[in-house]
Amino acid sequence: MRAAIVPSLALLALPVLTGCSLFGPTSVQEFTVGECVNLTADVTEESTEVGELPVVDCAEAHDAEVFHVTDTSLTEFDEDAITTEADLACYDAFEGYVGIAYEESSIYYTLLYPTQESWDIDDRAIVCLLLGAEQLTGSLEGAGI
Repeated sequence: MRAAIVPSLALLALPVLTGCSLFGPTSVQEFTVGECVNLTADVTEESTEVGELPVVDCAEAHDAEVFHVTDTSLTEFDEDAITTEADLACYDAFEGYVGIAYEESSIYYTLLYPTQESWDIDDRAIVCLLLGAEQLTGSLEGAGI
């Protein structure tokens, strides 16, 4: 399982999630940039563990879009250090994908990172997801909003 934090849309995002298939549930460790996903009912505004999320066609209404995937540089599990590294990675990748600085955008982001349990089975993936105030339709790549 992976930790997931979904930010309050009234605040700047800092958060977490995880999961690839050609539509359908995908492991967080297999997400690729440009995939669109729906958040499951158990993902709330609190930190949550998720193992997979349903991948959907971006032309359809969806909750989030993967905009950056990387592995942590850490060699030992440290949740605070991982979330700090993940937040910085997502922040740094935001403008290049969306086409506008995060502070000027109407879009938010959340992130997925390993838990101790998933770390123990070699999960090192950080996944950055774009969120809107409402469901999204289409890709946000280069949207400039």
